[in-house]
Formats: sequence, structure tokens, C-alpha cells
Amino acid sequence: FKLISKSEYAALRKSIAERDIYLQNSERWKTTAEKLQRQIETDFTIRRLIIGECASGKTYFIKNTVIPQLGNNYFVFDANNEYDLVPKENKYVIPNKSNEERKIEIFKLIEENKSKILIFDDIFIFVHNTADWIINALEGKQWIIASQEHHAHKLFILKANYIQILKPRWNLQ
Repeated sequence: FKLISKSEYAALRKSIAERDIYLQNSERWKTTAEKLQRQIETDFTIRRLIIGECASGKTYFIKNTVIPQLGNNYFVFDANNEYDLVPKENKYVIPNKSNEERKIEIFKLIEENKSKILIFDDIFIFVHNTADWIINALEGKQWIIASQEHHAHKLFILKANYIQILKPRWNLQ
């Protein structure tokens, strides 16, 4: 046994709670996937926001839980080239071009794939501090957006019909 201060005890309880939340979230992923499948089958206006800190599992969740539920009915905007198993025709990897050139390509791809579920992973690499133009481009379309917490734009939060918050896998403190 070790005597610890109240502040050490509070920090320990917080760490344990965060780890427990992550484990609960991991167990819920299967349930979340089932809910997503029901949503896909019954609701044709998917507007889902996945928010989490760096390394919280946003990309992992999309790659391993969401995409398998979508068949071929998706298009990924892959900011960090993390979707290596997604066919080329189903993804756009951010090119080394000017912001304006990328914006034109993104608009074009949104229109070409408007009947699919549009997945933006790490969206603020695409929108560069102003989300208004992409929110307008996504109007009336289905989308799933992954974003870090400090980038979760209020307009995406207001437009989303489902918000999922992922906690980090481990406490790095």
C-alpha cells in the first residue's frame, strides 16, 4: 500500500476512468457499426461527425467498421494517405498543389460522387481554417467527417445528425 495525496488520487481516478471509457467505446464499436448499418438502410441523409484527439482511433474506426458496412457506396478524401486498401477510384489523396487547385478538384469530386457517402478524414487539412465553402458543397449530400476536437467546426456540429466522440487509447500524461 502507498499513501497518496488527494490530487494524486483524483489524477489516478481520472486516468482509470479515461481508460475505462476507451474500453467501453471499443466494445460499443460493434454496436455502433450495427446502428450505422440500420441508418444506411433506413436513413438516406447520413451526416455523421466523428470527433477525437490525435491517435483516438478515428481513421481505424472508419477503415475497419464504417467502410465495410458501405459496400462500394463511398468516396474517401484521404488527407494523410492512410487508406491503402481503398481502391483508387474510391479515394482522393491530397496532392501537392495550391489550396485553390485542391479546392477545385474537391468540388469536382464531390459532384462526381454525390450519390455516394463522402468520407473526409482529417477534414481541416482540406478546408484550411474556413469550412464554409465545403459545408455549402456538402449541402444535401451524405457525409462522414473525422476531425480532431479542436478543429470540430460549429457548422459541421450543427449540420450533423449523429456525432460520435472517440477518447484516446491511452493516457500519455
